[in-house]
Amino acid sequence: MKRSIEAVQAMPEDKYLHKIRELQMESVISRKIKQQNMDQKKNTYQPEDVQLYCRNCFTDVASGSDLRTVERAHHVNVNPYFKIYYKVSKNPRKIGRHT
Repeated sequence: MKRSIEAVQAMPEDKYLHKIRELQMESVISRKIKQQNMDQKKNTYQPEDVQLYCRNCFTDVASGSDLRTVERAHHVNVNPYFKIYYKVSKNPRKIGRHT
């Protein structure tokens, strides 16, 4: 660690600034490429082309266009007819929260 610091401090200022700019440009380019890949994966399917099926009877219960994201975290089905297919158990399981 000490040798690296000494090597950087011994570097001429123009070479140091060039190296910093080069590293920053690499960082910006890699971030842009990563964002493009994420956007490309996100747009693989159109929401209206996606169908959700019941895992027990394989009945078509919802479409991808029925889903909305709330607060960038929760996925909600806004189709009013979805409650026909959704059953709430009489004794729901309680999930323990770790705080």
